[in-house]
Amino acid sequence: MPVQFTRFNGPDNLHFAKLHDNDGKLILMCRGCQTSDCFTDCINDIRRSAARDELYERNSTPEGKWFFNLRSVEGKIIATSRMHDTSFEMERSISASKSIASESRSAFIK
Repeated sequence: MPVQFTRFNGPDNLHFAKLHDNDGKLILMCRGCQTSDCFTDCINDIRRSAARDELYERNSTPEGKWFFNLRSVEGKIIATSRMHDTSFEMERSISASKSIASESRSAFIK
């Protein structure tokens, strides 16, 4: 599944990287970054960590929604997924984000 990064600027002037699948559906969003360099580092951290299953922290809410955090190799949370209705949907998003590692040349920033 091809993926792409987009940039979102929040009302607090922080830069966020959002990762979307080929259909434009949000997969995950990185932490807020104050500078363009930090923004680029965030995307590179996601690319480095995405292929490693042990860096995905799978979670559910008391309301039965599913989401995951992607951690860096240093253990910091670098991105969080959107909420999913089922664990199956969450696992599909994890698979899509893992494709970043092998398709990083096709991923781009808008």
